[in-house]
Amino acid sequence: PPPLQPKATPMQPPPPPPSAPTTAAPPPPPAAPTTAAPVAAATTTLEPTSQANGTTTIRHKASGELAFKHEVVPMKVGLDLDADTGVATIRIEGPPGVWFGIAFGATTMAQKPYAIILDGSDDIQVEERQLGMYAMGSKLTGVSVQKVSQETRANGMVAVELRRPLAAAGAGYYTFDPSAASIDAMVAVGMSQAFGYHSRRAADSLKLMQSVAGLVQTH
Repeated sequence: PPPLQPKATPMQPPPPPPSAPTTAAPPPPPAAPTTAAPVAAATTTLEPTSQANGTTTIRHKASGELAFKHEVVPMKVGLDLDADTGVATIRIEGPPGVWFGIAFGATTMAQKPYAIILDGSDDIQVEERQLGMYAMGSKLTGVSVQKVSQETRANGMVAVELRRPLAAAGAGYYTFDPSAASIDAMVAVGMSQAFGYHSRRAADSLKLMQSVAGLVQTH
């Protein structure tokens, strides 16, 4: 018999050459931190008294007005408080021929407040009193309030402008504060020219508005 031939083995394709190694691109460097410049908040300060700021003096004032219905109490009160000059200007309107007045820092006589009383004479006289508990109280001996000018009469009313220091002149007086938001006030109208029993009275809060009056250069 013919000799046996070895069985052929199929050729395997050669393995593919190894791929070239790939290198990932390095990450970008971190961005430099940014810092926002701080923004200063604008502030406005209103002091109750004059303040020196370098060579500038700031003047401050507070003003308010209180009017009552004529059928309740025929009165009107205006108030200007100047912290720079230390002066309070008070404008009071009331009916002619009888006394009328205003008390500050209170809404009842039980609080024994400081009051300004104007009599009902043709040449109005002004006095300061500390009212008693539902009583006339006592006349204050010091004189801190002054009439600025002669009273005016119009539309069935008489008007008087007064001035006095902001600070109390002593015991029983009232100190006006220009930085206050409001001041309690009580008004009354009498039954005669001379101070005595009142025929009508009312109480309310006199709202104040603060403002910068102006700038004055100092040397």
